[in-house]
Amino acid sequence: AVEFLDLLGKALLALQSLQHLESHFNGCTLLSSADTLWEGIAELSNLTHLHLNFGDCTALASVDKLGEGLLTLANLQHIELDFNHCTKLNSIEKLRDSLYVLRDARCQLVLPGHLRRVE
Repeated sequence: AVEFLDLLGKALLALQSLQHLESHFNGCTLLSSADTLWEGIAELSNLTHLHLNFGDCTALASVDKLGEGLLTLANLQHIELDFNHCTKLNSIEKLRDSLYVLRDARCQLVLPGHLRRVE
Protein backbone atom coordinates (compact mmCIF):
# COMPACT_ATOMS: atom_id res chain seq x y z
CA ALA A 1 0.00 0.00 0.00
CA VAL A 2 2.84 2.40 0.83
CA GLU A 3 4.48 1.78 -2.56
CA PHE A 4 1.20 2.59 -4.32
CA LEU A 5 0.81 5.83 -2.38
CA ASP A 6 4.41 6.78 -3.21
CA LEU A 7 3.66 6.31 -6.91
CA LEU A 8 0.37 8.20 -6.63
CA GLY A 9 2.05 11.07 -4.80
CA LYS A 10 4.67 11.35 -7.53
CA ALA A 11 2.04 11.08 -10.28
CA LEU A 12 0.12 14.00 -8.77
CA LEU A 13 3.09 16.23 -9.56
CA ALA A 14 2.17 15.94 -13.24
CA LEU A 15 -1.42 17.04 -12.61
CA GLN A 16 -0.90 20.69 -11.75
CA SER A 17 -4.25 21.76 -13.24
CA LEU A 18 -6.25 19.22 -11.19
CA GLN A 19 -9.13 20.89 -9.35
CA HIS A 20 -10.96 17.94 -7.75
CA LEU A 21 -9.28 15.02 -6.00
CA GLU A 22 -11.23 12.21 -4.37
CA SER A 23 -9.44 9.09 -3.16
CA HIS A 24 -10.58 6.25 -0.94
CA PHE A 25 -8.04 4.17 0.95
CA ASN A 26 -10.41 2.97 3.66
CA GLY A 27 -9.58 -0.43 5.10
CA CYS A 28 -5.88 -0.39 4.15
CA THR A 29 -4.83 -1.82 7.50
CA LEU A 30 -1.12 -2.05 6.58
CA LEU A 31 -0.87 1.61 5.58
CA SER A 32 1.27 3.36 8.18
CA SER A 33 2.44 6.42 6.24
CA ALA A 34 1.11 8.50 3.38
CA ASP A 35 3.77 11.24 3.46
CA THR A 36 4.58 11.04 -0.28
CA LEU A 37 0.87 11.38 -1.08
CA TRP A 38 0.57 14.40 1.22
CA GLU A 39 3.61 15.98 -0.48
CA GLY A 40 2.08 15.40 -3.93
CA ILE A 41 -1.22 16.94 -2.88
CA ALA A 42 0.62 20.00 -1.56
CA GLU A 43 1.79 20.72 -5.13
CA LEU A 44 -1.75 20.90 -6.55
CA SER A 45 -2.09 24.66 -6.43
CA ASN A 46 -5.34 24.68 -8.47
CA LEU A 47 -7.10 22.19 -6.22
CA THR A 48 -10.52 23.40 -5.07
CA HIS A 49 -12.05 20.16 -3.74
CA LEU A 50 -10.23 17.51 -1.71
CA HIS A 51 -11.89 14.35 -0.39
CA LEU A 52 -9.71 11.70 1.24
CA ASN A 53 -11.06 8.63 3.02
CA PHE A 54 -8.59 6.79 5.24
CA GLY A 55 -11.24 5.26 7.50
CA ASP A 56 -10.17 1.99 9.12
CA CYS A 57 -6.51 2.49 8.17
CA THR A 58 -5.61 1.23 11.61
CA ALA A 59 -1.82 1.57 11.15
CA LEU A 60 -1.84 5.19 9.91
CA ALA A 61 0.19 7.11 12.48
CA SER A 62 0.63 10.68 11.23
CA VAL A 63 -1.15 13.33 9.16
CA ASP A 64 1.36 16.08 9.96
CA LYS A 65 2.58 16.42 6.36
CA LEU A 66 -1.02 16.68 5.17
CA GLY A 67 -1.51 19.53 7.62
CA GLU A 68 1.60 21.27 6.31
CA GLY A 69 0.62 20.67 2.69
CA LEU A 70 -2.89 22.07 3.04
CA LEU A 71 -1.41 25.47 3.83
CA THR A 72 -0.08 25.68 0.26
CA LEU A 73 -3.54 25.14 -1.26
CA ALA A 74 -5.01 28.63 -1.24
CA ASN A 75 -7.80 27.73 -3.69
CA LEU A 76 -9.37 24.98 -1.56
CA GLN A 77 -13.10 25.52 -1.14
CA HIS A 78 -14.19 22.07 0.05
CA ILE A 79 -12.25 19.65 2.26
CA GLU A 80 -13.54 16.27 3.36
CA LEU A 81 -11.19 14.07 5.39
CA ASP A 82 -12.10 10.78 7.04
CA PHE A 83 -9.74 9.20 9.57
CA ASN A 84 -12.38 7.25 11.48
CA HIS A 85 -10.96 4.19 13.26
CA CYS A 86 -7.35 5.22 12.57
CA THR A 87 -6.38 4.00 16.01
CA LYS A 88 -2.63 4.66 15.65
CA LEU A 89 -3.14 8.30 14.71
CA ASN A 90 -1.54 10.16 17.59
CA SER A 91 -1.87 13.85 16.76
CA ILE A 92 -3.82 16.15 14.49
CA GLU A 93 -2.37 19.45 15.71
CA LYS A 94 -0.82 20.47 12.36
CA LEU A 95 -3.93 19.38 10.50
CA ARG A 96 -6.17 21.27 12.93
CA ASP A 97 -4.02 24.39 12.62
CA SER A 98 -4.16 24.22 8.81
CA LEU A 99 -7.91 23.81 8.80
CA TYR A 100 -8.18 26.86 11.02
CA VAL A 101 -6.17 28.91 8.50
CA LEU A 102 -8.42 27.55 5.72
CA ARG A 103 -11.57 28.29 7.71
CA ASP A 104 -13.27 29.89 4.70
CA ALA A 105 -13.32 26.48 3.03
CA ARG A 106 -16.21 24.13 3.71
CA CYS A 107 -14.70 21.36 5.82
CA GLN A 108 -15.82 17.97 7.06
CA LEU A 109 -13.40 16.08 9.30
CA VAL A 110 -14.07 12.63 10.75
CA LEU A 111 -11.65 11.60 13.50
CA PRO A 112 -11.07 8.43 15.48
CA GLY A 113 -12.75 8.41 18.89
CA HIS A 114 -9.55 9.02 20.86
CA LEU A 115 -8.91 12.30 18.99
CA ARG A 116 -12.42 13.72 18.82
CA ARG A 117 -11.96 15.93 21.87
CA VAL A 118 -9.16 18.17 20.67
CA GLU A 119 -8.70 21.49 22.43
